[in-house]
Amino acid sequence: LTLFSGPQALAAPGALPDTPLFVSNSVEPNIFYTLDDSGSMDWELMYAGGEGSSIATGGDGLPIIKGYTKRYWNPRWSGYMYGTTSYDRNIVPAANIFVTGDSTSTWARDLWILRNHNVNTLYYNPDSKYTPWKGVDSEGNPLFKDADPTAVLRDPTNPAAGSQDITVRYNYYNPDGRYRYGVYYIPSYFTAIDDNGVAGINAGDTHKLIEIAAGSSEMQNFANWFQYYRKREFSAKAALGDVINNAGATRMGFAEFNAGHIKDVASMTNPTNKRNLLTTFYNTPSLPKGTPARLSMKKTGEYFRKTTSTAPILPASQGGECQQNFNVTMTDGFWNGSTPSGIGNADADGSNTADNRYDGNAKESIDGGNYADSRYVTLADVAMHYYERDLRTDLRDLVPPTAGLDVAPHQHLVSYTIAFGLKGKLDPEKDHPLDDGFVWPNPMPSSNNLEKIDDLWHAAYNGRGLFLSADNAEELSTSLKAAIISIGERTATASAASVTSAKLTTESIVYLAEFNTNRWQGTIFAHKIKDFDTGELFATPEWSAKDVLDKRDFSTNPRTILTLANKSATSKDGV
Repeated sequence: LTLFSGPQALAAPGALPDTPLFVSNSVEPNIFYTLDDSGSMDWELMYAGGEGSSIATGGDGLPIIKGYTKRYWNPRWSGYMYGTTSYDRNIVPAANIFVTGDSTSTWARDLWILRNHNVNTLYYNPDSKYTPWKGVDSEGNPLFKDADPTAVLRDPTNPAAGSQDITVRYNYYNPDGRYRYGVYYIPSYFTAIDDNGVAGINAGDTHKLIEIAAGSSEMQNFANWFQYYRKREFSAKAALGDVINNAGATRMGFAEFNAGHIKDVASMTNPTNKRNLLTTFYNTPSLPKGTPARLSMKKTGEYFRKTTSTAPILPASQGGECQQNFNVTMTDGFWNGSTPSGIGNADADGSNTADNRYDGNAKESIDGGNYADSRYVTLADVAMHYYERDLRTDLRDLVPPTAGLDVAPHQHLVSYTIAFGLKGKLDPEKDHPLDDGFVWPNPMPSSNNLEKIDDLWHAAYNGRGLFLSADNAEELSTSLKAAIISIGERTATASAASVTSAKLTTESIVYLAEFNTNRWQGTIFAHKIKDFDTGELFATPEWSAKDVLDKRDFSTNPRTILTLANKSATSKDGV
């Protein structure tokens, strides 16, 4: 590439640009969060069941002990969302001392696994550092401070909801209040050794109770976990709050499954916008309602079709024709609720658009038609509906492509999905839609809950995004950051093109030079021309420089790279 040609006039130094000169499209992408605020987000456990354990699970991540489903930790806080008495029958029993006949029962012996983070993944992990939720006020002061172990807040956003001294011991009674189980000490956990011949930590492994002493540094860490991470909702706020707090040149907003649309997208380069988004997000609680993920994803899609002054996609004069748009859906449950209208079997061949590259056309779509299944109005259908269709027909179709993945030039919505604490029947690490015999499971019967998690993956696949999963707060934070990194790489790509000959023939090749400004690396793709009238290229390149170099055996066929090492009077031409 010739960057300059001919003599260049010298000028006085000026202001440095905010973006590299070769990047012509600097419009900020829209990243919208569609978040689960169902009743399960209020729960404080994420337990999949332990091998050989007498403590069952209903499949929703909650343990069942003596017929009662356990959701919470603190017996001193009455009136939990599903509470019934001061000594709540939904509270996990004491983990250390039992003084009744139940002390030798199987469930009592197995109770320790609920206080081990390998088995109950939401529980306190002594190897993790728990910090207050991120963000600063208008004066630069932290929005949230370290928890006080003698007055841990029940709700970090509402001190009036009450606090608890976790440094002292309390008597704990069984659900009917007649028998004392023992002394309840909250800041405790169990270590375990995987030594019983069964893979993973389970009820039969050697274990040891650790009680955290008042005044110790670990007590502070546990208090922070209890105040800011013990609930699924709180862990999600810690993870996403960290992402929002560190966001740069993006426009962010969010909606929740039951509370609906809450914040329009706004630029995170503006500190006031960021602060408003964070405080609104932190102060939006979960609700004792269901998990209408399909309806919520549709509402987000319709939001991106707006053409008013509050539309998320900007007008042409502000770069909207090139703007990329992303929706990140996070849930800890199996979708339910009423069926969205106007969606149909969107991932079938020919739905929504005449362009067969986007859906289940076996001959022309990028993946051989494996986007499709035979079901109607799945979550995957909703994602495909807002990927395929042109969300803004008033704008030219100039959205930059991601080679081999997202070739749609029209304004569309790319879907990222995150499963929090859930696994489907498929394993995204092993299974792949391009495998022989691969079939998307059927999520439609209400009892097919595991298949609904597979549908969450299918939605990300149809939406050309990523499916991510997380079992705890750290993994959720990692997954969210992975989504943002992926989005950053897609939006930081600049391309240029040249043709192999002045006269277009069937042998003509178009070279696309791609450079990624996040990682400062790039490659060159060689595409054949599919349609000489429109200039459309075949989506799959003939080759890429990156692939060629990655496959090269440098031990037998090394590269020679010349650079200016030390230009001096004795060197020749600086080499």
